[in-house]
Amino acid sequence: MPNLDSKDTAKLSKNVLFTVEDTTVPEPKSPTPDLQADRRDLRLQVSRFVYNQPRFDEAYGLCEPGPPLTPWENLKRMARKSFRRKSAKMKCSPRSTYRSLVHWFPILDWLPKYEWRKNAVSDIATGITIGFLNTPQGVAYAILGMAPAVTGLYVSFFPLLVYIVMATSRQCSLGTDSITSMMTSKIVHQFALKPTGNLTNDSALLSRLGLPYTAVEWSQVQVGTAVALMVGIWQLAFGLLGAGGLVVYFSDQLVQGFTCGAAVHVFSSQLKSVFGVKGMQDHFGVLKVIKTWINFFQVIKTTHIPTMITAFIAIIFLVLVKFGLNTSRRVMRVIRVPLPAELFVVIFGTLISAQVGLETNYGVSIIKHIPNGFPMPSTPTFAHMYNTTNPEDGFPTSLLSDTFAIAVVSLCLSITLALLFANQHGYAIDPNQEFKAQGLSKIFGSFFHCFPSSVSVARTAVQNDVGGRTQMVSVVQCAIVAVVIGALGQYMEPLPRACLGAIVMVSVLKLLFQIVQLVRLWHLSLVDWSIFVAVFLGVVILDVDIGLAVGVGW
Repeated sequence: MPNLDSKDTAKLSKNVLFTVEDTTVPEPKSPTPDLQADRRDLRLQVSRFVYNQPRFDEAYGLCEPGPPLTPWENLKRMARKSFRRKSAKMKCSPRSTYRSLVHWFPILDWLPKYEWRKNAVSDIATGITIGFLNTPQGVAYAILGMAPAVTGLYVSFFPLLVYIVMATSRQCSLGTDSITSMMTSKIVHQFALKPTGNLTNDSALLSRLGLPYTAVEWSQVQVGTAVALMVGIWQLAFGLLGAGGLVVYFSDQLVQGFTCGAAVHVFSSQLKSVFGVKGMQDHFGVLKVIKTWINFFQVIKTTHIPTMITAFIAIIFLVLVKFGLNTSRRVMRVIRVPLPAELFVVIFGTLISAQVGLETNYGVSIIKHIPNGFPMPSTPTFAHMYNTTNPEDGFPTSLLSDTFAIAVVSLCLSITLALLFANQHGYAIDPNQEFKAQGLSKIFGSFFHCFPSSVSVARTAVQNDVGGRTQMVSVVQCAIVAVVIGALGQYMEPLPRACLGAIVMVSVLKLLFQIVQLVRLWHLSLVDWSIFVAVFLGVVILDVDIGLAVGVGW
């Protein structure tokens, strides 16, 4: 396929070269009259450099005069430009004030335009389903986060009050999440009080003050609320600085590998609850998963049989319903709405435990205490974060990095889901507004005994599949959770912890099954395959936050 001569080749710029190629199509051995003439195919070939951002700016004169800026100077320059741009748009007029309010509170735009006849029925039905699903998951994920069970219900209610008003996503379901709860448990374990026999007087004092916690539980609540406050501040800062564009660095393979690796951590953390083994320690940091499984096999002889049977019955039921009935087209044509398997496990587990006496007669561990009523607001405190034995150590810097990791992971999952369903339903979201919405929801929740909230992958998928179209779903969900907090919480006290462990284990099975994507990626792209493997192994072998950093750097 010879090239044309130099007259047919034009160099349009110093960096891009266009070449026109000429190909003569050979005639067949027995040409027809229509194919006797020569035919020519013209092709356009583009040859240019491979650019990074600094080289592109330099080549096309987009960089500012002077020496190259440091990353910090570049960040300050971007902040100044953003401030000037926003200042230029700010004008003292009713219209501009309304636009600013709508930008911060999108509910002012979609609520007056809400199509009640078209969306109300599906949103209400979806809200009821998510509310029933969120209640048992909230309790289970609270225990996963080493917090009192009732705080999971608080996380399913208070942060949503802010998120409904500020969110731009119509399908995301905010509340408790397994990955965020697991990452929070590391901080709670590090700073909260440990159970000892010297805290009886403190527990009695808390009871007289009207706080329904023991001294250990109250310290867990204080650490969890402090973490929620710091994570919320990080996420609010991301939104105010316009960091929404950073989501382009989180590819699908990175998110899949990360969530799959994090699911291994969550699954492993429930071995103690499901098998009821004695002497199993909580491990954190590098090689956490490996140490956990080694410790599990060392004490597996101490498995509590009644606890294991209870958990296995719950797991079998959950798998049959969630992966059998709820995925059957024949069944879904009849019932229309997925069966809330977790709710059935909570109801029947509680009834059977109360009637049979699983704790008293068989030694099965239960929740024991879920108080009724809403908590009184309290200011988050960092008292437990300081080293009381060495006050000169000051504020622990590790807390900044740990909360930063939770903030990034939470936003990575939520923005990925929000973009996915926004593209599916044909509307746009504002990542920066999502950052601000989630940040302020965590800050607000931290004043009501809430640990960090996050968008749940499982509940968001259910909300979309059932037919939720707006955040009106979250309004109905809040109403159901409010009823549980106000009147029904105490009836869940006999619920076995093995049932909650089963709920958590089954909830991450879909995330674990993402490992099969490696086969498809191997045939499609070796680069994408390597990203998945790198972040997955980094999360499993090292730790969740380190593994995410490995994936981004890869």
